[in-house]
Amino acid sequence: MTGPAAAAAPVLDVRNLHTSFRRGRSVIKIVRGVSFRVGRSASVGLVGESGSGKSLTALSVMGLIEKPGFIADGQILLNGRDLVGMPAAELSKIQGRELAMVFQEPAAALNPLYHVGAQVAEAIRAHQDVSQAAALERARELFELVGIAHAGHVLRQYPHQLSGGMCQRVTIATALANEPGLLILDEPTTALDTTIQAQILDVVGELRTRLETAIVFVSHDISVVAEMCDELVVMYGGQVMESGRMDLVIGSPQHPYTQGLIASALSVSGGSGRLESIPGEVPDPQAMPPGCPFAPRCAHAMPQCATAPPHAALPDGRTVACWLY
Repeated sequence: MTGPAAAAAPVLDVRNLHTSFRRGRSVIKIVRGVSFRVGRSASVGLVGESGSGKSLTALSVMGLIEKPGFIADGQILLNGRDLVGMPAAELSKIQGRELAMVFQEPAAALNPLYHVGAQVAEAIRAHQDVSQAAALERARELFELVGIAHAGHVLRQYPHQLSGGMCQRVTIATALANEPGLLILDEPTTALDTTIQAQILDVVGELRTRLETAIVFVSHDISVVAEMCDELVVMYGGQVMESGRMDLVIGSPQHPYTQGLIASALSVSGGSGRLESIPGEVPDPQAMPPGCPFAPRCAHAMPQCATAPPHAALPDGRTVACWLY
């Protein structure tokens, strides 16, 4: 990953991450050698179609891979400490405190049996030695921070009494409860309508500026990521196809897959008329083609694409995994 902030002192440094699942006697490789860095106060987008491995990469970083899944290789360095293989008790002290995650479905992330204020207070008290009253007051402040009107009243409501957009604001408040240095957002606007999506993105942008929190933003929508992030990691088939500064990748995409993603998002490319589409489908992880996973769908495929391409370093600091370079 490029940029002076990322190069100086990354909050997160993912190195050659491999995450797999056991099925009977077989091992299915999902995330295959993913590497990226997130600098302090930086915002990095993981983008790709459904099935590209981006969400599983995020869950790996959070330490939320459960059996039959496992991290087969690589390092996940958070402020220099490797989370891979860290004892569960030690990892639990970090989750929610130093890094936190906002999930796709806000309603699923909230317990329907408890007031939302009590749930945020519980997240606070899990890592801080404060009274219930102090935790609830902090929850009220967090609700105001994420733009919830009448925060004192909302504290006493249940998730089913709130709209989807309001529930997502509550989950963001919960994630921010202990002021983590890294916030991961996994498709946080997918289930929301366009107006609420824009409001949530504005909230995240304002919080990033105000709190100087590093962000990993996971999305299938490259136009959303382009608005939110400084740098971009394009994933396909569990691998990184292209990575670099957002303006460079969007302005001059080099990998054929990146070009296809941008061509399918008019708001990014600045075009007009019909949306283009990428022919074919994302490969099944159990039947991944040899070499470049995008080769079966690529108009530029060559015989050497049957061999895994190297990650070429471009003069502008980007990396591209393609034999064209």
